[in-house]
Amino acid sequence: MTALRKYNLTEDDLPEFESPLAASSPAYRPLTAAIMRKWRRQLSLDRELNALSHRIAHWIGARIDLAKGYVEVSATDLATELEICDRTAQYGLAKLGKCRHLAKEVRRGRGRDNRYWPVIHD
Repeated sequence: MTALRKYNLTEDDLPEFESPLAASSPAYRPLTAAIMRKWRRQLSLDRELNALSHRIAHWIGARIDLAKGYVEVSATDLATELEICDRTAQYGLAKLGKCRHLAKEVRRGRGRDNRYWPVIHD
């Protein structure tokens, strides 16, 4: 059973956001410690997230560059750091995307890691 089927996800379920890298983007918001605390609280209140998704979210949250507002990491590097398999990391990232806690900018090509940033629910 694939992760997308397991979590009832399709590629279309993953959020598509304008890149937050442009200051003119409505999604752009400089990150502060207070915003990150709000994001972590938002994660803790979501009952749909499993323990794996929480581990991944907190790992990403700890490594986000507050000045840039995102973290660049591949699923393989994430899996290595958390000592889980690649597919498990992909499943967790997909779950965070489906629950709209994490946005993803896909950067295709060898050596180009995806960018992830927190999505704060107002």
